[in-house]
Amino acid sequence: ALAGQKDLVAVLGGKHSPVIIETIPEAQRMKVPYISVWGSANQITDTVSSDSYMFRNSLKDEWGVAAMLAEAVKLGANRKVCVLLPNTLWGRSGERVLHDQAPRLKADVVSINWYNWGDKNFARQLDACMASHASVLLMIANEAEGALIVQELAARPKAERLPVVAHWGITGGDFANMAGDALGKIDLRVIQTFSFANNRRPQAQALGAKAAAAQGVANPELIISPVGVAQAYDAVYLIASAINKAQSTQGTAIRDALEKLPPYDGAVK
Repeated sequence: ALAGQKDLVAVLGGKHSPVIIETIPEAQRMKVPYISVWGSANQITDTVSSDSYMFRNSLKDEWGVAAMLAEAVKLGANRKVCVLLPNTLWGRSGERVLHDQAPRLKADVVSINWYNWGDKNFARQLDACMASHASVLLMIANEAEGALIVQELAARPKAERLPVVAHWGITGGDFANMAGDALGKIDLRVIQTFSFANNRRPQAQALGAKAAAAQGVANPELIISPVGVAQAYDAVYLIASAINKAQSTQGTAIRDALEKLPPYDGAVK
């Protein structure tokens, strides 16, 4: 339906990597540039090896999960890491990176545990973490499951409240209110490419003022989904630069221009 619109230039994909990955064959068939501005699974840009219409202005799990594992090793007392992963393409993307990077980072991934989107109870997975003698939990989750995991962890005896290194999926909604008081009982660290907090880039400050007004919040630190906001904002300007370079709105011309963009000074960097 989108591709049938006159002068459609590109499609921006959202938070859920599995949705974007399912779209790849259609984007390729219809020659529509598709830009992930949040989804981080490697497959988004690695599935098609040549003449690809898939782009990202976002974290890639190959980098992000490796950085999370490095943080987990620093945070844990014994380099033993327990992992919670969603049973989706996003989770499996993360698992591959963990296996690849663990030897380099001297991380001992002692327990890998899967859950399904919509699960309400995570006692089995957390029990496995305790049994593995892990000293840190690496969590790939969105806000719904992430908040419940944090609540269950906080309800355990203090000695079992492992520090948590989390993927950025939890920042896609009102995670803090969903987690409630439990959040104050857990050492939680979240990987991000961008934050409005203490950001001195003029472009980021200008965007923060606009986005805070649009979302009706008191200041930029309260903006919902800051990484999605900033990366999508910059992506639109990168697409505009591609249109100017191509002097066209035709998909193949835009794709070619996106691969040869001039520098752009955006909100993120």
